[in-house]
Amino acid sequence: MQKEDALRSENMVSGESVYGEKRVSVQNEDGTKVEYRVWNPCRSKLEQPFLVVSRIAPGTHLGAASGTTVSHVSDIVGPTGVAYAVEFSHRSGRV
Repeated sequence: MQKEDALRSENMVSGESVYGEKRVSVQNEDGTKVEYRVWNPCRSKLEQPFLVVSRIAPGTHLGAASGTTVSHVSDIVGPTGVAYAVEFSHRSGRV
């Protein structure tokens, strides 16, 4: 897979990573920069990420379990959307 082919989400908090993922900055024609976080499909439980992501848009409300996928979903739905994450496992939730 080429760097340009990587699945990525626009970073809602530029300069920050959630789990040490790579970040890529792209300069637009107007000179502004946009930062993307590379979404590693090997760390995601989504079976067909391209199909699912194509149906997620800013303002969407979604539910998910804990993990790295929900952080990318949060980037995609943006500040007007909601990404709920619930984890029922005692092991994952312990301190």
